[in-house]
Amino acid sequence: KRKLQTLFQFTARGIPFTYFGEEIGIPKVRIPLKEGPAAIALPPPWLPPFLVDGVKETLNRDECRTPMLWTSAPNAGFCPPNVKPWLPVADNYKEINVEKELSEPNSLLNFYKAILHLRKEIPALNEGSFEIAPEFCSHKILSYYRMYEGKKYLVLLNMSKSKVKNPFTGGKVLLSTQSTSEDQKLLPFEGRLIEVN
Repeated sequence: KRKLQTLFQFTARGIPFTYFGEEIGIPKVRIPLKEGPAAIALPPPWLPPFLVDGVKETLNRDECRTPMLWTSAPNAGFCPPNVKPWLPVADNYKEINVEKELSEPNSLLNFYKAILHLRKEIPALNEGSFEIAPEFCSHKILSYYRMYEGKKYLVLLNMSKSKVKNPFTGGKVLLSTQSTSEDQKLLPFEGRLIEVN
């Protein structure tokens, strides 16, 4: 799903914004309110901390500011092993970190690198016009064109958790969110960037 969201963000109109860690899928670390240095003053004084800590959503903004996961070393390579970081490191830093994702061709980080490269190389993706492609849209697929100076690109986004019939089989697939694709089908949450002409 994250790759699909990324493909949409970097091929739609507008300025894409990525907060650190999104490019590797850094998880949100649950931090009890009383342990979050920057969040102590956020909730109203009348709201009991146990109530804030017990809900799924939180008022604690520190949970999305935890250390970057650089490596599988202690403290995820963010600081020396003998130093306690200001906020806790995500527990799964050995599975999700920059060093590991750089070595995996189909990682989220390498997908970010690929879409950024295409956005830089293809003017239609950063300054071209945007037009919904209703002939390829359905209740499961969002589709649109990006166009610039005679060049046309189609984006197909399967927003469902099931395989769907591929409504467009022509053109050249420049990028897919899946490591393997089927010509006649879009896999669950698969998105494709296609050069039409």
